[in-house]
Amino acid sequence: MTLVIMPLCGTDHPHIGVGYITAYLEKYGYSVIQSDFNLILRDKLNYDNREIFSNYSRKWSKYEEYNSYIYPIIEPYMNEYAENLAGNDSGVIGFSAFFSNIYPVLTLARKIKNINPEKIIIIGGPEASEKYIKHDCIDFIVPGEGEITLLEFMDSINGARAFDRIKGLIYREGNKVINTGERPFIENLDMLPFPVFQDFAEINYNYECIPIAASRGCINKCSFCTESRYWKCFRSRSGESVYNEFVEQRKKYGVYQSNGELRELAFMDSLINANIKELTKFCNLMIENKINSPWVGKVAVSKNLTKEVFQLMKKAGCKKLMFGIESGSTPVLEKMQKRYQIPTAERVLKDAHDSGIQVMIYILIGFPNETYENFVDTKNFILRNKNSIDEVVPGVGCQVEKDSELFKNSDEYGISWDETKEKSAENWYSQFSSYDIRVERVNDLVEFCEKEDIRVITTSLEATVPQLLEV
Repeated sequence: MTLVIMPLCGTDHPHIGVGYITAYLEKYGYSVIQSDFNLILRDKLNYDNREIFSNYSRKWSKYEEYNSYIYPIIEPYMNEYAENLAGNDSGVIGFSAFFSNIYPVLTLARKIKNINPEKIIIIGGPEASEKYIKHDCIDFIVPGEGEITLLEFMDSINGARAFDRIKGLIYREGNKVINTGERPFIENLDMLPFPVFQDFAEINYNYECIPIAASRGCINKCSFCTESRYWKCFRSRSGESVYNEFVEQRKKYGVYQSNGELRELAFMDSLINANIKELTKFCNLMIENKINSPWVGKVAVSKNLTKEVFQLMKKAGCKKLMFGIESGSTPVLEKMQKRYQIPTAERVLKDAHDSGIQVMIYILIGFPNETYENFVDTKNFILRNKNSIDEVVPGVGCQVEKDSELFKNSDEYGISWDETKEKSAENWYSQFSSYDIRVERVNDLVEFCEKEDIRVITTSLEATVPQLLEV
């Protein structure tokens, strides 16, 4: 089987989902090839054309712009890539589908089928859903967790079982679409083998970290987020399992980066402090065994993040933590369904910074009920706590993504869409927020941070990837 990662999925680090699928299939004797077209394309494009990965990333997710602007640039490289995949020894080609890369996925799948109709094309990932089975270049779809479903699928190709007995599979049978039902989530994540990242040493990722996941899902249900709706339940690995992966991945992929500095390990979790007991176990094992590796991760503001916990994390190698603060206004936080009070956030940021951990905060500007006064409250929050904040990430303004609480209950939040534009996650407005207001406030916050000598991580508004919504 060949697992393909298509743009735009980034070139910072290996794809952890593909790493898990690879490891699971290899455990049961299947041969897997990982192929990242993001990296292949980046290295083939000349310097000027590489801007399509950054400055013009939104064009990948809008069909007309992808077709008229992106595709003409990448067509010759995609044709060559399709020839290679159509001619390799893998009978099955799997794609990781996101809303940011679904058009390139469909384009490449169609090219492969035209060259070699015998290839079996399967898609999984967050964007995988029944609506894509209408494309005759797609043979099977795996929504949700893929490890067990794909193993059973590979077994079925070899005659071990029938497709209709595999939960979590969508396919065509003649003119009929067969949906075998939802696959139960894996309860014990410790049973999964550690991810495999092929050719890690030879591939020049932008950020030479090793990705790691200690959990799946999120315990919070923020109204702007789709995480809890996608995963539906939160599951955590044991601290022992995460520690053992750290040790094994360091041995396998190297302790040092190409520049001679220690290689970082990056947690991909939505938050690493949902199970504070296992996080503590992990930290203690890192300290007891004197594992010298810096690591970074996201955390949610919570009372369980005490000064003692931060000190333990620092001693265990924690270099940086990213906090989803989102707003400094209580009315906005309540509508976001955030589960903390502002005094708790201020205490947590101070304790983390005082422990020697770098603090990054995310800010979500232009929430539907955010007034200008609420926005000023956010700026004042940053100003009050500037000595505890190393970096501010203002993003590009609130997006109303499909399947989020904001989208499903848009009337309750006073949300409408601009009828003059294609319906997308960014083209919405409310009594207090509009696209122009969000852009203005993002720029305002950037200028404010720069004036106060606070490091701000900016994102080009043109580089966002607004999700297209179904009408």
